[in-house]
Amino acid sequence: MYDAHLFRRPSQNRPRSRPTIVFGGSAGMFGATQRPVRQARQDGYLALDLDLRHMLIPPSADAIRTSLDSQVVRVRSVWLPATLSGPLSAQRGDRLAGFLRLAQRELGLRHMIIEGASQATRAGVPLLPLAREVAREQSGMVRLGLGVRADRSMHSLDSTALARRVAEEWELDLALDVAGPVPPGWEAEAAVVRLMPRLAVVRLCGWLPLQYAHEDGSPTRIAARTMSMLADQGYAGLLSIVPTRNRRPSTDYQHDLQRRYDAGPHSADAPARTHFDLP
Repeated sequence: MYDAHLFRRPSQNRPRSRPTIVFGGSAGMFGATQRPVRQARQDGYLALDLDLRHMLIPPSADAIRTSLDSQVVRVRSVWLPATLSGPLSAQRGDRLAGFLRLAQRELGLRHMIIEGASQATRAGVPLLPLAREVAREQSGMVRLGLGVRADRSMHSLDSTALARRVAEEWELDLALDVAGPVPPGWEAEAAVVRLMPRLAVVRLCGWLPLQYAHEDGSPTRIAARTMSMLADQGYAGLLSIVPTRNRRPSTDYQHDLQRRYDAGPHSADAPARTHFDLP
């Protein structure tokens, strides 16, 4: 039997990589990060996708350096609100900038994601200019992304298409968050197609075990549908898995992703393994 790889043109035979698996955690309202770092380590993850959208006080650079020194977990991506509002916004912005600079220098930060257009009209200090300034210091090592959340304000295909046009105009990546409550009628598969190929980060809840994914509107079901389309599209970006009550070790997700990608339309490509960290 002949191997089909040998008869493909080189331009059509590029090896397809797999997503990078990271732990999806959230900082506390007052910037505490010890819990997500500890959970990531317990579940076998080596990198963290950190949600800062609901913080009141940004994390302390010194505190997170101390906690990560003992846990050996890196911060690969952070989600930021569109604006900082409320008292002492300027001081909180300075503290956030210090944390982001530390994350870039010492913790391996590669993606800063700003809350999408649906939240951009809030009053306060806009964070996109701050994130651009911090990213500029690293000469392209850190990418900026526009976050798209599957909520009631961003539920239609028109909205995802708008996010893509904004990202193309401003040279931004796109990030999709389907980890929270998803409104009825959310079209996970269509959203993934609309956001590709700029889609760089996907945050979703754990979809294992699959017997809990039988209800169409459940977060587990949405995550499973999203993951199937990501595999079908050959997505190779950052995959952030937010734990559910049925927590599973990272190796379970690695094996499931390997099965999905091997069974997909790109299974004839040269093999590549799902990994837990960026090169």
